[in-house]
Amino acid sequence: MALERFTLKTLVALDGGRLRAAFDEALKRLYDDCRDRPGLDTARTLALKVALKPVVEGGELTSVDVRFEFDTKVPKMASRNYNMIAVRGGLAVNDLSPENARQGTMDQVPGVTGAVSDDDVDDPDFYVKEDSDVG
Repeated sequence: MALERFTLKTLVALDGGRLRAAFDEALKRLYDDCRDRPGLDTARTLALKVALKPVVEGGELTSVDVRFEFDTKVPKMASRNYNMIAVRGGLAVNDLSPENARQGTMDQVPGVTGAVSDDDVDDPDFYVKEDSDVG
């Protein structure tokens, strides 16, 4: 590209089309997120930031350094809430009832390794004691 006035049209062709490719890739990222999480109605955004920095020699503007930044924003990834019971030595979760760890489920059969039994839940020492509970 020869010396010519800079416009949006010349931006697309600048540096062998690298900026256009960067824009296309950023836009694809947003589209891919929409396809991955269509139920999330939060907007995905793409902003092109153009920063101009004057280059001065002898008190005179001789040129301008121009930088382009593509800023994409997608909603944060987060899990749903999992209800867990504070037990001696950590937390207990019921993966068959993640919204209510205290809900009994069919897998809570005595003798199953790793399962929290009803006896454990009924044992007052099974739960973490709050500072106010310690006497």
